[in-house]
Order: sequence, then structure tokens, then C-alpha cells
Amino acid sequence: MLLTFCNDKKAKLFIWFCGKDYDAGNNTLRSLNLYQDLFGLWEDTGLKDENGIERPAYKSWLQWVHKSKTQ
Repeated sequence: MLLTFCNDKKAKLFIWFCGKDYDAGNNTLRSLNLYQDLFGLWEDTGLKDENGIERPAYKSWLQWVHKSKTQ
């Protein structure tokens, strides 16, 4: 939906902040007693999961990035 919106608005730039899930970072924060529940929102927002496995959205992202560079 976001990429369709970008296309409709003729966006030239769209940054996906989370390339990979934040599970490892959150585990580190937990071990340092710095973790807050709010950080859990970031755990499953990556284009790749915590093991580096691409989610279906990853292919859509690559297609959009490639299309943006060729236009």
C-alpha cells in the first residue's frame, strides 16, 4: 500500500528504516536492562526477519526501487 501511494504521488524517495527485524537489538537491550515494552513495536517491521529470510514485501521493495531508478 505504501509503495502504491508513493507511485500515485510520484515520490522520488522512500526510505524503509528497518531492513531487518530488531530482535537481536531488543535482546541486547533486555540483557542490559534497558528494554522498554515500546521497543517491541520494532521487532517485526523488517523486510527480512531476524534470521535474514526475506519477507514477501522484500521483492515488492526491490521492484519499486528498481523502477524508481529507471524512470
